[in-house]
Amino acid sequence: MRENRPDLIVVHGDRVETLAGATVGALNNILVAHIEGGERSGTVDELLRHSVSKLSHLHFVAHEEARTRLRQMGELPESIFVIGSPDIDVMLADRLPPLEEVCRHYAVPFRDYAIFIYHPVTTELASLRRNIANTVGALRASGGSLS
Repeated sequence: MRENRPDLIVVHGDRVETLAGATVGALNNILVAHIEGGERSGTVDELLRHSVSKLSHLHFVAHEEARTRLRQMGELPESIFVIGSPDIDVMLADRLPPLEEVCRHYAVPFRDYAIFIYHPVTTELASLRRNIANTVGALRASGGSLS
């Protein structure tokens, strides 16, 4: 970090790695921009997200409610920008690259595949095994092949 001092660190979301990035920036007097702060989840992720917001200087939020929450947390109104959700913008984009181009770019060597992302509730470790077993069961029942 000291060899290549960035002008800005951009962090996104509410996970521990996001908190790590914001902490590094804040402790090194580097501008930190947080994407999607001010959200509510009702889980420990919310605590992480709000901590990241407090360590950040610029806030790019998804909607007015998030802006209001950050203002209630004491963030400067002029540092909060409502930009929508970059994740949703990508998912709903009219002009995504063709699937063949993506497979070629990422060197995906097979025709049949699926992408699965699991975002466990951090504080529910006791039910994690059951939850993932149910999820894998549902994936198998969907007709796809899992190896």
